[in-house]
Amino acid sequence: MVQKTSIETYHAIINSGLISQKRMKVYEILYENPQGLTGTQVSEIFKEKHPSAKHSETIRNRITELRDMGVVVEMGVVECEFTKRKVLQFCTSDNLPSKLGKKLTLKEKVDEILEQVKFFGVGVKTILPEIEKEKLRNIYYQIENLKN
Repeated sequence: MVQKTSIETYHAIINSGLISQKRMKVYEILYENPQGLTGTQVSEIFKEKHPSAKHSETIRNRITELRDMGVVVEMGVVECEFTKRKVLQFCTSDNLPSKLGKKLTLKEKVDEILEQVKFFGVGVKTILPEIEKEKLRNIYYQIENLKN
């Protein structure tokens, strides 16, 4: 049985248009199955409901986006009925979606890591022992050399 707060959240999401149409199709499948589903199960249901639509990896991507938005949560690990491997099981939450952050490019990720390393090991006086600062400096310069 679906809880009252879940129903209210579901209607708020539908009425506000807070989730794109593609994500909403996946969200509805998870909402209709409060016991939780694996990515493969969602994909199979999606194929039945929307036979002409693309699925499989794109479905898993939508699940990840919905999880990152806070409207889907991981319930735990179960054995996949298709692959017999351990996989995550998902269900909807009572949260309204938060905005997805911009995905960083590889260069942006490297630059972000370099800034963090630089902060602790190169530019700022910290309480780190000098040996740790030296290690961080070496990592910083190795990554910088890879970029060039």
